[in-house]
Amino acid sequence: MPAGDGYGGRRAQAWVRAVLDTYGLRCHLCRCDPDQAPADSADHLQTRQDRPDLMFVVANGRPVHHRRCAVCGQACNIKRRADRLTSTQPVDALAFFETSR
Repeated sequence: MPAGDGYGGRRAQAWVRAVLDTYGLRCHLCRCDPDQAPADSADHLQTRQDRPDLMFVVANGRPVHHRRCAVCGQACNIKRRADRLTSTQPVDALAFFETSR
C-alpha cells in the first residue's frame, strides 16, 4: 500500500494492541507456538488496498510476526506483503469449553 493511506501512528498502534488482545499471540500465518515465539504485530486479513474501510476494524486483523519468528525463522507479515490470503485458520472461541470423551 502506498504511503499516505492513513495507516500509522498511534491509531495503528492501538489497532495492533486490540488485535493481539482479542486474538492472542499465535501468528495466523506460521502458527508457531506463541509461548516460544509470540506474535509482535497484526496483519490485515483483507488488505488495506482492497478494503481501506476495514483498516482499523479489529475483526479484520490477526496476530502475525513482523520480526523473525524464533521457531521457524520467517518474518511472516513481511513475507506476505500485500498478497491476498488463500485461506485463514478459523478462530474457534468455544474450543476452550470442549471436552474429550
